[in-house]
Amino acid sequence: MKRALRIVVPLVLLVVLCAVTCPSTEKHSVKLKNEFNEHLNREIDINSKNDPDTELKQFSAFLGSGMMTMFLENNLTVKNYGVCSVGYINFRGKSNKVSVGILGTVFTVSFDDIQKQLFGF
Repeated sequence: MKRALRIVVPLVLLVVLCAVTCPSTEKHSVKLKNEFNEHLNREIDINSKNDPDTELKQFSAFLGSGMMTMFLENNLTVKNYGVCSVGYINFRGKSNKVSVGILGTVFTVSFDDIQKQLFGF
């Protein structure tokens, strides 16, 4: 009996901890926006100091970030399974898994993989 309690009690505590710290839709959205912004900054090389087009690149990043926010508001669905949550982007009639949240942390698929899933390139 004592051995069973040593196994069951920690498992129950772990399940309760996962349930209490399960990430919300907002956390999934913020993580995906940050992933997109990092990808966008890498692609347009916004950190160049001597680039004459720095202001244009910053403006492009600003527009891209705003468009991504609107896209996620309309197409992101998060399913909560009690102990974890999974984020899906609904696009072109398909539902693509893009994030998993557990213990208060959201893990995303790399943005390159998201781009391949959504657009095929």
